[in-house]
Amino acid sequence: MFEVSIPVGGGAVLAATLSVPDRVPAPVIIGVHGASGGTRDHPLLSDLHPLLPPAGFGVLTFDRRGEGASTGEPSVGDFETQAEDVREVASWLRALPSTATAGAFGFSQGAWVAPLALRRAHLGFLILVAACGVTPAAQMRFGVSAHLRRAGYDEQAVEQASAARKLVEAHAHDQVAGEEVANALAAAALRPWWELAYLPEKPFDEHERAEWCREMDFDPEPSIAAVNVPTLLLYGTDDLWLPVDESLATWRRHHEDVSVLLIQGASHGLSRNGQTAPEVYDAVLTWLAQLPVHSDIPRGP
Repeated sequence: MFEVSIPVGGGAVLAATLSVPDRVPAPVIIGVHGASGGTRDHPLLSDLHPLLPPAGFGVLTFDRRGEGASTGEPSVGDFETQAEDVREVASWLRALPSTATAGAFGFSQGAWVAPLALRRAHLGFLILVAACGVTPAAQMRFGVSAHLRRAGYDEQAVEQASAARKLVEAHAHDQVAGEEVANALAAAALRPWWELAYLPEKPFDEHERAEWCREMDFDPEPSIAAVNVPTLLLYGTDDLWLPVDESLATWRRHHEDVSVLLIQGASHGLSRNGQTAPEVYDAVLTWLAQLPVHSDIPRGP
C-alpha cells in the first residue's frame, strides 16, 4: 500500500491509500464513502485493500474533503462536489501506467455519488452497497420510522416523529413559518424518541434552508437511468436506513438485468453480528472475475 496525495478543485488535497496488484496495468476501484465517517477506515473500504489486489484489482480509498487527513471545506451531503472529486481521482489514476481502467465501490451516500460521477469520471463499472433509489428526504423518513420501531416505539410515536420531519421539510421549502417549526421542535425535544428522529434543534436560516434542500431533494433516478456500465448492487435485508424494495424498483425500471445480491440478515453496512457478512467478499470477487475489464472497457480520455 502507498500513501498518496491527490490535488482536487478549490485547492483541496485528498489523502489517499493506493494498493496495486502484482500484475499491472490493472483496473483500480475507487472507494466512495457513506455520509457518516468520510475516512478510509470504514471496514467496507479498508477491507478492499487486502481483498482485491490478489484478484488482480487495485484499490484507492481516500478521506473526504475536510475529514481525516484531507484538506478543504467538508463536502458531506454535497453530491456534486463529491462526484467532481471522484472525477479528479479517476483522472489522477489514469495518468499512472499501472492503471488499466477505473471503477467505483460506493457505499450508502457513495452509492448516490458514484452513478452521478460515472460519465464525468469515465468509470468502467460500479459496485454499489445500499444504493438508495429515493431522495435523501424520503430515505430519512423511512430510516427514522424503522429505527423507532426497532427500538420498541409504538405507531403513535412513529407518526409523531414522522409529522415533525414533514413539518421540517415543509419549512425547508419555505412553506411553514419558523415560529410554528420552533414550537413543534421544542415539543418534539421532550419526547423520548427525540434522539432517534434526527431533527434540527431550531428552525433553519436561509443558508441552512438552501443546504438542506440541496442535499435532501437530490433525485437519484436520472443518474441511475444513465448508468451504462456493468453494475453490482448489494443490499442487507435488515437495512434500517433505506427502503430496499423501493430502491430496487427504481433501478429495475431502467436496468432489468442489473446484478443484485441480497445479504440475508445484514445491516445497512452489510454487517451481521458486528462483522461484514463473509458472502459479501465472495460475491464481489465472483462478479469482478466475470468482468472484461482488462481489455474491453476503455480507459477514457
